[in-house]
Amino acid sequence: MNAHEKVFLLAEIFGVDVTRHIDAVLKEIEETEHYKQLVINVEMANKYQVPYTQQFLKEYDDLKINTITSIKDAFVARAKIDYLYQISQPKYYINPIMFNPLEMSTTITTIGELPCFYKNQETTIDELVLNDDIKPKEKLDILNKVVNKWHVDAKETVLDEINVKVSKKIPINFEGISWYFKRGIFYPLVAIIGLIIFGITIFSSSDYFKEIVHGNKITSYIFLVYTIFLFVYLVIDLIDFNLNKKYLSEKDYCLYYLKSHAYVALKSLDDATFQIKKAILEALKEKKSVNVNITRVNFLSNFRRILLFLNMKEDSQKRKYSESVLEGFYIAKIVSIALLLLSFLAYAAIITFSLLQGGAVV
Repeated sequence: MNAHEKVFLLAEIFGVDVTRHIDAVLKEIEETEHYKQLVINVEMANKYQVPYTQQFLKEYDDLKINTITSIKDAFVARAKIDYLYQISQPKYYINPIMFNPLEMSTTITTIGELPCFYKNQETTIDELVLNDDIKPKEKLDILNKVVNKWHVDAKETVLDEINVKVSKKIPINFEGISWYFKRGIFYPLVAIIGLIIFGITIFSSSDYFKEIVHGNKITSYIFLVYTIFLFVYLVIDLIDFNLNKKYLSEKDYCLYYLKSHAYVALKSLDDATFQIKKAILEALKEKKSVNVNITRVNFLSNFRRILLFLNMKEDSQKRKYSESVLEGFYIAKIVSIALLLLSFLAYAAIITFSLLQGGAVV
C-alpha cells in the first residue's frame, strides 16, 4: 500500500467521501500481473476441474471486484487476489493421470517438477527425492500420499463420472420429439394448407393459371411470397437441424464409447498409478530426478476429454461453428417465418373475402 492509498483509506475511515478515487484504485488492481494471471488460471481451472480447483474457483466468484464501492473493500480484494493467485497456479492441481495439455498451458513437463509438502514447506518431488537430510521411508510415505491423492481425484473426476453417465437412464428427448413433430407433421401441414388454399383459388376462377403466369393479381403475388418464404424457412431449419443432429450423433457415440470402455478406464487408472509409483521408487533407489513426462502417464486424458464434451451445453458445443453464421441462421428463420405467416394470413383473408363476394379472384 503506497502513501496515496493510505491517505485514501484513512480519509474513508474518518468519513471523507473518496468514492471518486475507487475506480482508479480498482483499475490499478486490474492492471497488476497477479490479477491478469489469476484470470488466466481461473479460465484453465474451469476447463480442468478437479476437486482442488473448487476452492479457489468459488472464492474467485465471490470476489466480484466490479461491485466494490469502498476503498477498504478494494484493498481487501487486492489481498485476496494475491492469495488466489498463489493457490490457483496450475502446478497445484495438475494431475498427471488425467492431464490434458490442450486444457492448460504450463511449463511443467515431468513428474519430478510437481509440488509436494515436507513439514508444511513446499518443495518439488525432485527436490524431495534428492534431499539427503530426509530418510528414504519418510520420502516414500510423502510421495505415496501424493500419488494416492492423484489416484483418488482421478477416480472421482473420471471413473465416478463415467459410472454416472453409463448407468443414467435415458430421459425423454422432448427436443427430439419436437424436431420430428415439426418435420413430420407441422411442415407438411403448412404445405398442405397452402396447397388447399391454392386449389380453392384455382377452382374459383378458370383464368387463375393465366394470372399466375402473368403475375398481375394480388393473390398471385402473395402466394408467391408465401411459397418463397416457406421454402427459405424449411431450408434454414434443415441446416440448423443438421447441426443439432451432428452434435447428438457425436454425443451418442461418446456415450457408447464410455459404456464399451468402462473397464478399460478402470484398468488405465491402475496402470497409470503403478507406472508413477514405479518411476518414483526407481528415482529413490538411484537418487535421481523423476524425469517421466506427465504426458507418458496420462492414461485417463482421453476419457476426460469425452466427459468434458458430454458435460458441455449444446449451445457451447455449437460455438465451434461460426457465431455470425449461426446468428444469421437464427435471424433468417425469424424473418422468414414472420413473413411466411403474414403472407399466409393475407392470402387466406383475400381468398375468403373473394369467395364471400361470389368467387371472384382479386
